[in-house]
Amino acid sequence: MIKLSEKLYFVWFSLSVHAYNKGARRLFEEIRNPEIIYNMQEADFEALGYLDNNTVSKLMNKNLDAAKRIIEGCDQKGYNIYTVNDVYYPAPLLNILYYPYVIYHRGLNFDYQNQLCISVVGTRNTTPYGVETAKILSRDLALNGALVISGMAAGIDTAAHKAAISVTKPTVAVLGTGVDLVTPVSNGDIYDYMVYNGAVISEFPPGTKGHPANFPQRNRIISGLCHGLLVVEAPQSSGALITANMALEQGKDIFAVPNSIDRINSYGTNRLIQKNCAKLIMDAMDILEEYPMFVTKQIAPAETKDKFKKEDFLASVKNLTPLEKVIAEAMGDEPMSIDYISDRTNVPANKILSALTMLEIKNVVKALPGRVFKLNIK
Repeated sequence: MIKLSEKLYFVWFSLSVHAYNKGARRLFEEIRNPEIIYNMQEADFEALGYLDNNTVSKLMNKNLDAAKRIIEGCDQKGYNIYTVNDVYYPAPLLNILYYPYVIYHRGLNFDYQNQLCISVVGTRNTTPYGVETAKILSRDLALNGALVISGMAAGIDTAAHKAAISVTKPTVAVLGTGVDLVTPVSNGDIYDYMVYNGAVISEFPPGTKGHPANFPQRNRIISGLCHGLLVVEAPQSSGALITANMALEQGKDIFAVPNSIDRINSYGTNRLIQKNCAKLIMDAMDILEEYPMFVTKQIAPAETKDKFKKEDFLASVKNLTPLEKVIAEAMGDEPMSIDYISDRTNVPANKILSALTMLEIKNVVKALPGRVFKLNIK
């Protein structure tokens, strides 16, 4: 571990200048010691010739109180502070252009360099198809030893984390807030799990709230940590596509799940595949086969068990009409809306509603709040 004094000046430097400040980045790369930078005077900065006045002004603020408060607060609450000189700083981040000077951390420490790491990203406004796909792929990746990384946002991120947790595997969240803030609050159970069975990391000090500008900045860390990035659903303008572009710039492998061309959430994934920027993914094995150095023996896809469970359940159901059978076979253990079932079966919504009523009476499906339905598999 590094000396407290060195950590103090790293925190001061990270608070003083933005990670994307090119002049400050050049200064750090040349000196590599924030304590020396702290002791430099205005004339020293101006003599360099590449720092603008605003950057010089920030670096001339020698007040260490904020940095001291952060370090003391982290010590009291058990949060870790890792700088680029720390042995626990995630090594892959040192290979990205604008690596964070400081990482705040809760949970376990992972060897991101020598363990297969797959980041899973997608839209917050997902579809049942997207949630189910993210869950199946993430679960199978985790079962095969991959560390699933995401951003703990609603939608695809949450599905990916929960999938790893469902098979009691670790998962890592990179936050656009401080490591002490759970966003959304409904993910408190995921957060609590990761503190003891995974990790929560951020470049933002504890107490930092979720400003919109933080999340694109956060995304470069999500892509920077992984060997490959999996995109499940991504509209034309989305954080998931921003992350994919960052991953491409970082030389990472990109994987994408195809979707119907008439869906908004399909644009990003389909376009990545069309432009040969991403490998089309149909199951987790399509990803795992790219990393034989990490995966020596593949475990059969977890969804196979669910498939057999569904087939056994439907085989036990008698006296279904042809329409009821089509609808039941299109459904699964995840809640689905009438419109979504209509899209999957090409059956008008009004006919589906009538059939679902009969299927509910026959105990084949279960109605849930919000006019969604799922198979009534015990």
